[in-house]
Amino acid sequence: MNRLYVIVSKFIILFAMLLMSCATTARLEDFGNLDSVYEIKLKKNIIYDRIMIFIATKYVSPKTVMQYNSKDQGIITFNGVIDNWYQSGQPMYSYCLNYKITINIKDNKYKIKAIPLSYVFNTTQGLTGFPILEMVPDYVKEFNKIKLDIVRFVNGETCDDF
Repeated sequence: MNRLYVIVSKFIILFAMLLMSCATTARLEDFGNLDSVYEIKLKKNIIYDRIMIFIATKYVSPKTVMQYNSKDQGIITFNGVIDNWYQSGQPMYSYCLNYKITINIKDNKYKIKAIPLSYVFNTTQGLTGFPILEMVPDYVKEFNKIKLDIVRFVNGETCDDF
């Protein structure tokens, strides 16, 4: 029984790899323009502080995801992962997309830029690259949710203050 399980598992992995190789792989250009500019009547330092609080409260390990931040320059850059939200139905498979968010801040406005970095099809082989083209709209929706969460937090709509 155990040997049959191993053979079937290997067949499923090979079949999934074949499907992935036959499907059209997305390119960075396929994601479209993921930049968004938001205007708000707040000073640069307040916008910066609220975004830093957002990262500190919403990410499991803020120090790990943070890549660069400078209050004087008005720049925050951090990495994240959209993980396990797009399942193939099999518990041994998962998909994740690594991304980078860059936020440029000025008085009364800020720009959020989402950048897909790499896609990982998690199997025992750990295949990497970019997702299947058909999955791009789902990832773009996830990026838009992340940006909306940041905007709501900066606007004070979802503030966790006591």
